[in-house]
Amino acid sequence: ALSSSLATQVKGMDYDLRDLFQLEDQPDEVMWYTVVYLAPHNYHRVHAPFSGKITKITSVPGQLWPVNGWAVSCVPQLFTRNERVVIEMCVGPMKCKAWVALVGALNVGKIRVTGHPEMTSNQIEKIFKPTVRREVFPESLSKEVAIGTELGTFMLGSTVVIGLSKEACEWLKPSLLASPRPIRVGESLI
Repeated sequence: ALSSSLATQVKGMDYDLRDLFQLEDQPDEVMWYTVVYLAPHNYHRVHAPFSGKITKITSVPGQLWPVNGWAVSCVPQLFTRNERVVIEMCVGPMKCKAWVALVGALNVGKIRVTGHPEMTSNQIEKIFKPTVRREVFPESLSKEVAIGTELGTFMLGSTVVIGLSKEACEWLKPSLLASPRPIRVGESLI
């Protein structure tokens, strides 16, 4: 249940999704992903595409390249270069890993994480001292979210990348988006 937007194929992806999702210290491998492009005229709130528990939020400072088709094709490692916020979740009975990355872009001054104002991207004090910030929630403090719960807001259009571990793919059985198509509020990708 994502925002109204357009799914796109990533052409010439020249980086590892583990870098995008900040998974250096985790053995999980991303087995499925989809990219959702939010044009300036689209709805800019991002909702949970599945139910689960938020276990970690990572805010990664970076550049703000445009995320249109031209830039995705021409700017090397675009999504890992741009500022982003990654929400890691445990989904399903076996606590499978899933990720929702909100990737900033040109003219997207801020990404706000619902309920976590300290993780807002592109804040003036963080521009002068850019550091990766992580908020990790132990099992007892991890926040349960239902499918469709608002996760965050872009201050203008940008991109969301959703990734699933092998185990999460087996449990959720995501649909494969064969070609770019509009996605409506309330429509499931799973």
